[in-house]
Amino acid sequence: MSELTPTNAQRAVTLVGLKYRRYLTTPLPDTSAYKFYKLTEGFDTVFHSIYTKTFRTANLAIFGTDKITSDQINGFVTPDDPPSNRVIYLNLDSTTANFGTLVHETIHAVSHSSFYPTYYCTAGLAPAVVEGITEYLTRKCSPTVAMSRRSYQAWYEATEAWVGPEGSPRYQQMVDWIFRGRQPLNWPVNDYA
Repeated sequence: MSELTPTNAQRAVTLVGLKYRRYLTTPLPDTSAYKFYKLTEGFDTVFHSIYTKTFRTANLAIFGTDKITSDQINGFVTPDDPPSNRVIYLNLDSTTANFGTLVHETIHAVSHSSFYPTYYCTAGLAPAVVEGITEYLTRKCSPTVAMSRRSYQAWYEATEAWVGPEGSPRYQQMVDWIFRGRQPLNWPVNDYA
């Protein structure tokens, strides 16, 4: 049975709120922001519309292809600004999506717009940095979520190696960037190659 449900979406919002509320400048989404689709019921159409307009160029730069297909995606967040207008689309046909996917996409949804999508779309290694930081914060929400995740492993490890423990000065720089839009001057982008 899929873990992609409205009940679990609310649990993800609650978990992200409990962990990161003090850093957030964007309101947490309510469950109406989550859209659950099968590939044949609209996920494919919405994904391609957003992907072509926003993420194609950045993904070509980092993945070497712009042929990302909707069946490879567990979920994504629209790049709306302000972030409170974002919609989270989830692929009910995914065989790898789990509760951690909901947490990960919730973090994207509350990210400052200068981080996601603006920095992401600068291409180069920016998508790796965005996904690595988002994955780091996803796994830090709870040990159970951390144990269930293997997405973006190398980029997660690059983030963890540089940030160090929660509460460190680098951790503060990271949360100030993702949630408040204050990009640090010394982020080690080349570590994500």
